[in-house]
Amino acid sequence: MPERYVGEAEIKKKIADQFNIVPEAVDRAENDAADNAYWDYISENKIQETRAYQGMRGKNEELEKRAAALLDEFYKDRDASKRPRLLHIKTIGPAGYSLSMPIGKMKKKFRIII
Repeated sequence: MPERYVGEAEIKKKIADQFNIVPEAVDRAENDAADNAYWDYISENKIQETRAYQGMRGKNEELEKRAAALLDEFYKDRDASKRPRLLHIKTIGPAGYSLSMPIGKMKKKFRIII
């Protein structure tokens, strides 16, 4: 997978050195402090996404629209009132999806990271 941000490898290396961890662990849930430091650095320095990542985001948005149209078509003539119904699919970055469906009276969200 291409880098999400311009200079991402160098940024992760810098943060990893500060927290004495490997760069691959920086933006993962393995180390909350390093994860926060990484995202703070990205935000504070207004680091831009790479063109490759922006292209993947555009493709994912198009796939999200197609998935929503398929869901609408699937449920159009069905009575799904007694079963959980998948309501929405939203992309999360280039490799994940968030699915929403009601369970009882609550709307539950699921995240699938590929």
